[in-house]
Amino acid sequence: MNLRVLTRFTSNAFPEELLTDVSAINDFLRELDAELVGSAKVRKETLEEVRDHLLEHHAALMEKGMSSEQAAHEALGGFGSAKELGVEQRREKRSEFVRNIPVFGLPYAVLMSLFNWLSQGVDQSWVVATVHFFFYFLFFGAAMSAWTTCWNLSAKPTHSLVTKSERDDSALEVYSPKSAKVAAVFLLLGIGAVTLMCVLGLFGVGFMAPNGPILNIFLSALGIKILSAVPQAWSRIRISDDQLTLKTPFRQRVVPLTRVTGFTLIPYRKAFFLPVLGRAYSLTVINDLGEPERVLLTINGEMHNSDQLVALLESKCRGAAEAV
Repeated sequence: MNLRVLTRFTSNAFPEELLTDVSAINDFLRELDAELVGSAKVRKETLEEVRDHLLEHHAALMEKGMSSEQAAHEALGGFGSAKELGVEQRREKRSEFVRNIPVFGLPYAVLMSLFNWLSQGVDQSWVVATVHFFFYFLFFGAAMSAWTTCWNLSAKPTHSLVTKSERDDSALEVYSPKSAKVAAVFLLLGIGAVTLMCVLGLFGVGFMAPNGPILNIFLSALGIKILSAVPQAWSRIRISDDQLTLKTPFRQRVVPLTRVTGFTLIPYRKAFFLPVLGRAYSLTVINDLGEPERVLLTINGEMHNSDQLVALLESKCRGAAEAV
């Protein structure tokens, strides 16, 4: 059973409410829906983005004197095939699934391993403890990653589906939903308590002391990394026609878009050591001294409009590179 069949198991039907008055566009939407992965909610939002773009292009072509049939043919011809868009969506979903496994699995595996040590003592077999750790990591990480990638969260348009009209919007807000803030509070309390126990254990205080310095140092460092990323749930990013505003609980920075010269994804092996939970990007900005400066930009899949922001910045930097 492939990924497409599995993720569409409970909601395989095409959403009839998306049908238009143009039969050619309807046929394309049905064909595209058959190529997409995800629940009905996930696929519907992607289909809505495609439909709105096609209808807008179709209407513009008809205003130039084309017939409805000619306009539909022209609009579809410049959009790409349904199969190509489906392949791109599946590729992005697979990448998102893999990226999210450690985000969900690692904190859960650490917490469950600690609970096991607390309940069974530190004398338990390291082989058994290691097997349990990786089971928690893979099982919970994969389950939660699959849920958030293909079923639970509303899909966002892929980079290739961000249209010219979207890029001309006066402003785009990127922020975390209320549920992410609630989860961040629980993460702060839970991981904070565990980290404190490990730090105390380094000084021979508390029930973590018998674990030894190596384990306590590792768990303390891991806890500090996770805790340092918690404030990003309250971060907001706003991009308008001429500037990018980066707002965190501690500071706000406004960057003119004319000074943004680069935007690249930081590899996970490097991002692991940064205070981030999600995708870490490096934003290259020309500062007041005329020198390039790298700004860390954290974007996760739960943030509203995050994919649109990534597409806008990539498009802007690509255009700047082509101009040079």
